[in-house]
Amino acid sequence: WRELCREANEVLTPTLRLASQIDAAYDQIRDQSVALAAVSEGRMDPLTGLANRRGLEETLAAQFALAERYEDCFSLVLVELQPPESPAEPKYRKRHDRLLRRAAAVLDESVRETDLAGRFSDEDFVFLILLPRTPLEGARVLAARVQNRIRQECGCSVAIGVAGAIDGDTPASLLARAEAALSQARVASGDQICIHTGQSVECVFDTGPSAQPA
Repeated sequence: WRELCREANEVLTPTLRLASQIDAAYDQIRDQSVALAAVSEGRMDPLTGLANRRGLEETLAAQFALAERYEDCFSLVLVELQPPESPAEPKYRKRHDRLLRRAAAVLDESVRETDLAGRFSDEDFVFLILLPRTPLEGARVLAARVQNRIRQECGCSVAIGVAGAIDGDTPASLLARAEAALSQARVASGDQICIHTGQSVECVFDTGPSAQPA
C-alpha cells in the first residue's frame, strides 16, 4: 500500500504542478485581457465601434513622429453627416444612432488597413480619417468615394474637409486646416468636398475646383 501511494504521488505531483502553472497562466492571460479591454474601451467610441477622439489624437501624434522620421506625407479627412432632421430633436435619437453606425461601417469598409477612421466628437456627426503615406490627391479620391457611398447608403448629404501635413505642422495646426476646409464645405452647400492646400481652401464642385481664401 505504501509503495502504491508513493508511485501514485510520483505520478500525480507533476500533474498537479502543471495544473497549478496552467491556472497561474490563465489568471495572467485573464488579467492582461481585462487590461487590454480597458485600454481599448478608452480609445473606442461605444456607438460606432470606431476609434474615439482620444484614440484619434494619440494616433495622429504618433503619425507625426513617424512622418518626421521617414519623411512621409499623410492627410486628414473630416467627414460631417448632414441628417435631414434636427439633431436637437430627441425623437430622432434612435434614427440618428442608426445613421452614425451605418456611416461608420461605410468608413470602415472604405479605408485601408493602414488607415484609421474614428468618431471625432460624440456630440455631433463628424468623423475623422487619418491616411498615412497619402498625398492630398489621394485623400480627395477617398473623400469622393466616401461621400458617394454615404449619400447612397445613408440617404444624407455629406460635407468633407481635407488637409495634408506640411513642413512645420503640428497636430493642432493640421486639424485646424482640416476644420477650416470642413467649415467652407458647410458654407458652400453642406454637401461638398473642400481641400485646404496649405495656402487656400479649394471647394471641389462638379464643374471644377473653386478657390476661396483660407
